[in-house]
Amino acid sequence: SDSTLCYDYVDDPNPDTRGWGYSAAGHQKNHYNAFRCQQKMIERAKANGWKSVLLLEDDTYLLQRFTDVLNKIEDNMPDPNSWLLFYLGWCEKDEFDEYNCNIDKVYENTGKVYYDYITTNVGGFHSVVVREELYDIILDMQNNNPLDTQVCYMRQWIPSLRVFPKATHIKSLYSYTEGTVFNRKKMV
Repeated sequence: SDSTLCYDYVDDPNPDTRGWGYSAAGHQKNHYNAFRCQQKMIERAKANGWKSVLLLEDDTYLLQRFTDVLNKIEDNMPDPNSWLLFYLGWCEKDEFDEYNCNIDKVYENTGKVYYDYITTNVGGFHSVVVREELYDIILDMQNNNPLDTQVCYMRQWIPSLRVFPKATHIKSLYSYTEGTVFNRKKMV
């Protein structure tokens, strides 16, 4: 592990990860610290009285279509009381498969932007708007799985939206939480 990587100095060098679920062997500590960092950001949002907060992970980048996607979705946003999470970027299935490629083709050919409620196990918490009604739930979560995993377990109780196409993406890089290089689709 790279000792120079810190999550705003909340890293615990030796956390108790005996009950930790999802993680590559030997990398539970990194997932634990990433989860605690996200909880600390939610703590800060709550302390500041923010109605919502955008959580961005350090490997997230804005796509060239970011402003266009957000402007178009803003005109058609659902009632804020109908969702607690809004994903600007997400991972589902193989990002090189026909399903994901077709999402990008629709946007490229038509400029169409839309949102939909998430009913499946969508991964990633690298670019998500969290509403204040969810703050206490996240702060009360046990340190036993990454935040996106725990949210998937609770999906039926946490109304979540995602934008199509993605407005953000994550880079190909070595993941200190997964213990491997993730080769992501290069998107602009």
